[in-house]
Order: sequence, then structure tokens, then C-alpha cells
Amino acid sequence: MLAARLNSCKRCMVSYYVVAIERDDPMLDKFHFIGSTLLEESIARIRTKLLRTGDSSFLKELGQVETYTFGVVSPGYEHRIPEWLKNYVPTPEYKSFNKVYFLNDLALRMYREGGVEFEVYKVLADQELPEGCTKCHSAPYLAKEE
Repeated sequence: MLAARLNSCKRCMVSYYVVAIERDDPMLDKFHFIGSTLLEESIARIRTKLLRTGDSSFLKELGQVETYTFGVVSPGYEHRIPEWLKNYVPTPEYKSFNKVYFLNDLALRMYREGGVEFEVYKVLADQELPEGCTKCHSAPYLAKEE
């Protein structure tokens, strides 16, 4: 079972795929919404499978989609941010992008299966995920063909 393998793994590495969206990219205003829609579709598939089979044992096998991002600060307002909130703004490496998302393996798969095209800026290990990120999606995922 997947859960047993993950629990027995001494040091499981999670990769995060960095999706850096430029200011003029048409995905800028859509990326988060598309992810939410894909997760809603997954939840509907889970519900349908539960109702059809009456068996919930498959839920233990489902992986968790996780996406993270930074808070958004409008240009020119950086000086108005309280000190405690500065932890949630993009780190210098990502400031040149309008929006940055960090997707785990399953989130990347979900977007790809949903037909969403984007470039991966780079891949990070879990310990490299910037501290100021906040979780924006977290839900179980059931792929369309399962």
C-alpha cells in the first residue's frame, strides 16, 4: 500500500515544481482558478465512486495535491506592509515574476491531465521550498482514468 511505503521511507523526498508566471502571461489570472476547478472535478469523481461502489477503502490510496504561493503586494505598496507580513512576500529570486506557484508531484500531474500547458521554471526539493509560501490548494486527487 502507498501509505505503508511512505511511512516506511526513512527520507522521502518531495519535489516541488516552480511555475513562475510573467506579468504578460495569459495564465496569470487563470492558474489558481483552473487548479481549484480541477480539484472540484476530482472531488466529484471521488463522490461518484463512493456512491457507485459503497467502498471507501480507495480513499487511503489517494495522494494529496498541494500547491503553495506567495502573498501578493501591489507595486509601490511594499513600504506599507507590516513587518510580520513581510515573511509572506516573494523572496528576491522570485520578485521579478508576477506570480509564483510551487506544485508537488501530484499537483503537476493534475494540471497536466487537465490539459494546462505551462513551463516549469525549476524543481526544488521539499527543504528548498521558501519559508514565506502559503498553501493555496490541498486536497485528495482522483485522476480521470482511475
